[in-house]
Amino acid sequence: MTRPQADTTAPLLLLAAFSLLPFLLEDWQRAELTRYFAYMLFAASTAWVWGHCGLLSFGQAVFFGMGAYAMGLASSDAHAGLQGMAALVTGMAGGTLAAVLLAFCIGRVFLSGRQAAGPHFAIATLAISLVAEHTLTSSPLLGGANGLLGISLLEFDWAIRLGLPPDWVAYFLGLAVLACGAGLLVHAARHPWGIALQAIRTHPLRAEALGLDLGRERRRAYMLGAATAAAAGAFFVTQFGFAAPSLAGPAFSAEVIIWVALGGRKHIVTACLGALIVRGTETWLTGPAEVYRPLLLGLAFILVVLRYPEGLLAAAGRRLARRAAGQGPR
Repeated sequence: MTRPQADTTAPLLLLAAFSLLPFLLEDWQRAELTRYFAYMLFAASTAWVWGHCGLLSFGQAVFFGMGAYAMGLASSDAHAGLQGMAALVTGMAGGTLAAVLLAFCIGRVFLSGRQAAGPHFAIATLAISLVAEHTLTSSPLLGGANGLLGISLLEFDWAIRLGLPPDWVAYFLGLAVLACGAGLLVHAARHPWGIALQAIRTHPLRAEALGLDLGRERRRAYMLGAATAAAAGAFFVTQFGFAAPSLAGPAFSAEVIIWVALGGRKHIVTACLGALIVRGTETWLTGPAEVYRPLLLGLAFILVVLRYPEGLLAAAGRRLARRAAGQGPR
């Protein structure tokens, strides 16, 4: 069995490219790309849970929403009202911890047994996502249907003293969050534990015969995916300044599945790029074309799944790798 994500060249090249991009972009483009980092990390968490571990979840947005609301409660003037590093640490730590605990509880109930990763789990997570969105909508403490508003954007005293522009600080902070989160998932996929998870996904009966505890390993993997999704949600709030119930709803979970399917669900890096390309394309769909955005996204998803089940970007990357190796296209 080959090790997934074995080549670290592409991730490092992408990190270098994103480090240089802000020097080439306009201010509004740099701000837009900063917001996309949250979506990219969210896609990475979904690719880990779905593509690598074989757990199709329609409730991954629940953890994204938990991170978003935790950061909102930490930095909103109507609640804790923390600023700077205190808000960042409190919001991310609180959201991540809450997401991990919830993922553990879900895993204990729905990820025990050999067949736990099938359609029953997908349906259960869909129901959990519906309940989460309804709970947030009905909670006056959390802003109800309007969500948490008036969330202060992150500002750091040390950056102000050094005269660093806030948008540049936000950009490299988002890049660091994305690099750490996605890098952790890539490392986990290459680790022997990640190889064991791949074996559980492809041959659960054989993996169990070899002594692997399927339920325990799936729960651990699910908790890691929940933690990275919560971190993505927490950073999202620092850039958009609000947290809405829809961030935890099934529609958002379904949307990120489309991003990952287009990029390549078994490759964390291409899943991130899939989110970047889809969200970037949606930004340009203004005017009359914006009305047809869901239709266009759905058609693209169907075409890619039928023609490139491994993902469009993953298929393109594999073809380029074969050409570079002198094997030619197949």
